Amino acid sequence: MSDETTQKRQAGVLQLGKRPKMVVQRSSVLRSRSMGAHKYIDELPPFLTPFILNVHDVLGDGHCGFRVVAYFLKMTNFGWRYVRNDLLIEIEEHPDLNERVFYGWDRVEEVKTSLQCHSYTAGKEHWMIMPDMEFMISSCYKIIVVHISRQQCLTYFPLRDPPPSLLNTHHLLSIGYLEAVTSWVWK
Repeated sequence: MSDETTQKRQAGVLQLGKRPKMVVQRSSVLRSRSMGAHKYIDELPPFLTPFILNVHDVLGDGHCGFRVVAYFLKMTNFGWRYVRNDLLIEIEEHPDLNERVFYGWDRVEEVKTSLQCHSYTAGKEHWMIMPDMEFMISSCYKIIVVHISRQQCLTYFPLRDPPPSLLNTHHLLSIGYLEAVTSWVWK
């Protein structure tokens, strides 16, 4: 990578220490239906609940959407910082594509501003913006992202790469938006 490219990547991006090792591996799937008792299961579409095998609730501190992605990528407790940073790099390295995806530079700037928060709690202006972030998460990490909420269920594929093989379930991130608590869970 040239010095110019390195400097471009560093502009406006929080410089973090050594990146935690990202290990994406097949996790064991819970085969019990104990998730029916999960406190947020009623927030998700009823027709999907029989297929939800596991729910992981993350800390609701304003970084919850980013924590879900970090948890999926097997990052440490502060992995949300790396996810924010990765997405900021993603948006800065592909300005023309993002301008088309977000329908203009004003929206690109709004998304960039929402990513620029590295304090321990995040205000509403720094929450994960949907569906904008899911496009970027899918492209940045080359995974399929499924957004589930009572209002809509959407699927996102990487914009610059072919989709990963569906035979590898660790390339599929399903996240649920919980409107009642304004939070995210990973399924």
